[in-house]
Amino acid sequence: MKFYLTEAGSRKLASIVTGSTITITKAISSDIVSSDPKRLVEIAGRKQSLQVNSINIENNVAVVKLTLTNLDVTEEYQLKQIGIYARFGTEEILFIVGQDRAGEKVPAISEREIEYDYQISFAFDTAAEVKISVSANDFIKKAEALNLLHLKVDKTEYVNKITDMKRVTVVNVPVDRWTGSGPWIQILQVATLKDGDTPTVSQHISEGESRADIIKAQEKAYSCINKCIVSNGELKLMCYVKKPKAAFFIAIKGE
Repeated sequence: MKFYLTEAGSRKLASIVTGSTITITKAISSDIVSSDPKRLVEIAGRKQSLQVNSINIENNVAVVKLTLTNLDVTEEYQLKQIGIYARFGTEEILFIVGQDRAGEKVPAISEREIEYDYQISFAFDTAAEVKISVSANDFIKKAEALNLLHLKVDKTEYVNKITDMKRVTVVNVPVDRWTGSGPWIQILQVATLKDGDTPTVSQHISEGESRADIIKAQEKAYSCINKCIVSNGELKLMCYVKKPKAAFFIAIKGE
């Protein structure tokens, strides 16, 4: 997915003055694409809200971190667009648009749980103090986000694409899909992976999970993994010593 400042967002950044406050008001997803995303003023085909994790500003570069989960998704859809709205004074505008024509599958929660993290940066050309805040809505999730790729955008390019983001994909590893008898193998479908990638794979404990026995079983199952092999759209997990006896989640950070 590539992110762009909208034309309205570009004009606002160009005219920012001392003491200004930019307030991020909402972030939403859609399954629709636009032929010219920079000219959009609204996001059509709204599917769900994203959660704003944190906003930081340093050396005239602002970094916004977002999370998309499918905890409230009851029907699968193809994520093709993300819109971030902001308020400048009393005026709310569509500030940033992310778009991917191919799209990314967001499954229903009944199929599996996923969590995508995004980091978006934009710069402004002023020595004045500028404050960036978040509207106190229920889409705010947490103060800290995962440490993703640090991005920096030059002001002279703010009307062009911001850049590709890095994402963390959370995948369920079912207990009943292991094959073989030593090594035990399970192949996961991960659309964001390709040959040559060297992702970081770690265990993921769902935020809503609090039962100690389940967490312990998941940790024990995850510890059985001895090797991971990446190919286009797939991640092969291999266990040489023991077969996992419980389902668990893994977080895949692409690099």
